[in-house]
Order: sequence, then structure tokens, then C-alpha cells
Amino acid sequence: MSTLPRSQRGHGLIAPLIVGAIVLATIALISTVVLRNQQPSAPLPLSNPDEFASMVVPAFELVDQDGNAVDNSILQGQHTVVEFMFSHCQLVCPIMKSNLLPAASALKGKPVRFVSFSVDPVHDTPEHLRAYADKLGIDTQQWSLVTGEPGVVRDIVASMGFAPPTPDGKASNLIDLGNGQTMENIIHPTRFIVFNPQGQIVGLYRGVDQAESRQMIEDLKRAVR
Repeated sequence: MSTLPRSQRGHGLIAPLIVGAIVLATIALISTVVLRNQQPSAPLPLSNPDEFASMVVPAFELVDQDGNAVDNSILQGQHTVVEFMFSHCQLVCPIMKSNLLPAASALKGKPVRFVSFSVDPVHDTPEHLRAYADKLGIDTQQWSLVTGEPGVVRDIVASMGFAPPTPDGKASNLIDLGNGQTMENIIHPTRFIVFNPQGQIVGLYRGVDQAESRQMIEDLKRAVR
């Protein structure tokens, strides 16, 4: 019986070894994927209120777009997304609404409430906010727009650690209200602030950032699942 030379026998062993290594690597990769899919999701950004413990909301009394009294209880009982805005805003607010309206639609029917605090109560009367909500197609069963005494929302913003709303002082940013009237643009927080059902802040998202707004939607879906 003939035998292969030693050099050829060595080459004959290489191919099975390579095939075996590939098979083992494939099995290891599949096992890793399966185990990863079986593991629970990573902790949600919304799950650690201690990170935002210094951000507090003082007791307040305001009214919504229908003139109903609103207090701190609106931030409790379910997850709540808060924004600061004013209806005549022509700079950041339209961008924020373009992100928040889809969020409200995506979370409709889930235990998530939306609350918009107006930083311009002089112009944003309940009647005006009701018209504004109707114009944007806001479902006020899910989303409240609140207003009140001029200093109340300012105190809320300041107590949460944000710079208080203030006119930006730029003539180029004057807002035309019609009938020859104008108003100054108001600088205000642009974060979406998420509260848990206990009324604690558990998440901040940049309201002008579409990717972060989408992440907020996914985080809230997991949080209320």
C-alpha cells in the first residue's frame, strides 16, 4: 500500500483543521447571538430618577386650554412629557412640535400624557391655546396646554435648573402678531422633560433633535410596556 510523502500528509491535515475552526467559530457566533437575544434589555434612560433629583417642580396653579384648573397632580399618575413653548414662537417651537406631534401619535392609547407650559401667558390665554390646539390637531384628552399668571411658569423653569424664559432682545426676531402688533421672541428651554408616574423627572431629550425624540418614543414604549 502506497503512502503519501510526509509533506503531502501535512498538507492533507490542514484543510480539515481549517474547516473545523470555521465550524467552531460559527457555532460560537450563533450561541452569542442567541444568548444576547435571551438577555433582558439594558436599563432604560428613564429608570434612574436619582440622576435628576435636583430638578424639582414647585407647587403651582395654572389653567388649561379649556379653563380647567391644573396643578402638580397633572405630572403624576402616568408618564408625562413636558415642554415649554409659546404659540406665536417662530424659531424653535415649530421644530419641537414637528418632533412632539409624532411622539403623541406613536404613544396614543398608552399611559403617557403630554403637557405644554406656555412661557407667554400674556398672549396665550386659554381661548388662544384652545384655537392653537385645534389648529395643530392636538388631542386635548392626551395633551394639555397650560397657562396662568406670568411668574408661575417662570418659577417652574427656574426651579428645574433651566435659565428662566426671557425676551432675546433681537429686533430681527420680532414676531408679527398681525394688526400692526409685534412681540419679542422668547428664549426658553428646548428639552422634552419626562416624568414618571410618581412625578419624578426621569429623562431629558433635546426637543429640536429628531433622533433623540425618536429615542424618547422607544424609551417610553419600553417603560410603559
